[in-house]
Amino acid sequence: MSRRRFKVIAAAALVAGALLGGVLDPSSAGASATGGADLSLRQTPSDGASAGSTLDKTVVHNAGPDAANTLDVTILVKTTSSMSIGVTSNLSTLCQQQPPPAGWTFMFNCQTPSLAAGSNWTLTETYSGTTGVAFTSFESVGENNPGDPSFSNNSSTLKTYFGPAADLKLAQAATPGTSSGTVTITDTAKNLGPGKANSLKLVIEINSPGFSNVGASSNLPSSCQFIPPASGFNVAASCTTSSLGLLKNWKIILSFTGTPGGSLEQVGTITAGSPADPNTANDSATTNTNYAS
Repeated sequence: MSRRRFKVIAAAALVAGALLGGVLDPSSAGASATGGADLSLRQTPSDGASAGSTLDKTVVHNAGPDAANTLDVTILVKTTSSMSIGVTSNLSTLCQQQPPPAGWTFMFNCQTPSLAAGSNWTLTETYSGTTGVAFTSFESVGENNPGDPSFSNNSSTLKTYFGPAADLKLAQAATPGTSSGTVTITDTAKNLGPGKANSLKLVIEINSPGFSNVGASSNLPSSCQFIPPASGFNVAASCTTSSLGLLKNWKIILSFTGTPGGSLEQVGTITAGSPADPNTANDSATTNTNYAS
């Protein structure tokens, strides 16, 4: 069995106190008709400072109208890698490890005494493990009083990788042509992170007996050129761009002309240079359509 290490790096003074014991039961507290503390939680990943690390910035916001007291964030982590976690915070914070429930690798809780209305409690977690291995982080926030009027925004699930890594996802959408013998296909590559993708290349393979030509436009500085097609295709092109930030999209709009009513198959594949894509299952997409009659 692999050994796992847990550490807490306190950016502020640690607060003594009893562990609250996991995600708070929504039935145990509720906002009054005239007040409450509406908490929300979101996670944002990015590459860490060293190989095999990923930062997860967790922001708990209190939308008010009252201050929240005795806040508790429960974090569950699932991965096949051995790992360690470091936590820093903008508020006085105490974190403690607990035995995880079945199916999870790690469970720990972080507490802070209070959060004023309109304020944020920010936890920066450094997840360290084997570069490129996936992990899932589920986080939930609760408070002891005065009660939360809505629990729908109190939790977040993050699926990512120990960095440096940039998981690219390709999607396609066809738009009917505005004139006879035309059709448009938009290829959208999204960077799911956790880090920036570099040296991106989109290869387009085209199977269309009546193909005449294709024009390309992009939302990012890009260059496209025809390349020799793979077996079974009669045309191919390659488009490149230098980089793509976390959760950003690279859109290539391809405007085809060909035989009116004729068939068009387009297969797209997205790749990147360093860092390599840890998940190639979502790097390709296929569209079958027809030119406008």
